[in-house]
Amino acid sequence: MNTTHTTCCIVGAGPAGAILALLLVRQGIDVTLIEAQKDFNRAFRGDTVHSGTMELLDQIGLAEDLLKIPHSKLHNGVIEGPAFDAPFEIIDFSAIRSNYPYVTMMPQSEFLNYVIHQAQQYANFTLLLKTSAQGLIEENGHVHGVTYRQGKEQGEIRATVTIAADGRSSKLRAASGLTYKTLSAPMDVLWMSIPKVAGETVQAKGLAGRIGLGRIALLFERETEWQIAVVILKGAYREVKREGLPEFKAILYKMVPEFNTTFDALTEWRQIVPLSVELGRLTNWSRPGLLIIGDAAHTMSPVGGIGINYAIQDAVATANVLTEPLQKGTLTPQHLAQVQAQRERSVKIAQRFQATAQQQIIGRFLTTDVARPPLPARLIQRVPPIKRLLANFVAYGAFPVQLNEALRR
Repeated sequence: MNTTHTTCCIVGAGPAGAILALLLVRQGIDVTLIEAQKDFNRAFRGDTVHSGTMELLDQIGLAEDLLKIPHSKLHNGVIEGPAFDAPFEIIDFSAIRSNYPYVTMMPQSEFLNYVIHQAQQYANFTLLLKTSAQGLIEENGHVHGVTYRQGKEQGEIRATVTIAADGRSSKLRAASGLTYKTLSAPMDVLWMSIPKVAGETVQAKGLAGRIGLGRIALLFERETEWQIAVVILKGAYREVKREGLPEFKAILYKMVPEFNTTFDALTEWRQIVPLSVELGRLTNWSRPGLLIIGDAAHTMSPVGGIGINYAIQDAVATANVLTEPLQKGTLTPQHLAQVQAQRERSVKIAQRFQATAQQQIIGRFLTTDVARPPLPARLIQRVPPIKRLLANFVAYGAFPVQLNEALRR
């Protein structure tokens, strides 16, 4: 069995793992990042980079080059439906005091390729693709790295600290023995991408929502396509599929009548990717030698599109706390616990917001013919300061993380 040694082994090259790797290698810390897939091209991963994340990237000099990659900008969100007298702007990012007062819509693969390319400029960075973590190396209750499989080969990576950033289905979370608390999620999402037809548009600068017929359709306008999310009741996909693709398309045409031919591009179910919405979190994020962050520590709902940004904030908090003790060789379990102490309150507030939106707004539209918007939606509609607060909350989170000055250099 092949054995290698490093200071920090990060499992999972998603947004949290990639950003953390970059921040640490910039400070001279040896990092091995392992990823089970052969590349970063995965359908319908989080494509939203909010203002807070763009500002963090700006602090390390990466924002402007990132924006040279083809992308679109989401400035506001407008929803329509029988419960609304007129199109209703539910969120507007233009009022945010930022150099980036919008949501940057970019394929996550492009974002990750860019971040990883920056990390690869440093000799102390190692990336292992098609490498699947199999378990934890444990001795006397302390984690000392991971075992892995790469093709037919098996090996182990021994590390001062192991970071599990391997997503909502985290193998290392399961192997850790830590307790994961699942919260209620009454909905699932069907994702699809459809080529744009010349002249088609919606009344929004980025996001249009349509509510009715027991569905919620969210339409994200991209350069050459529409990315569409159809929200359905939890577990209803089998019934939707049983009713048939023509019926599914007929409902979409009723919800978006200005699309004369767009949904004709849907010809088979494999073009539609179902996402089982989950909401949950660990009660403890760490053990001696092991820290769990991002979706592996707290699975977020798609509500607000904030998952990628909370994962990146975890990575920034982790770099803030761990850089100096890793450089000096003085890392303790208390350092790992500090990351959760700094991030948990913000995560709990975000998940409470998502759960409330799912139960009080989304769930009601999916289960009943709502004659008028639920109270939270009416408050957003009638009280402008609430809409501004919502935009700031989505853009930055409850307690924004700032990168330590030493890590900006």
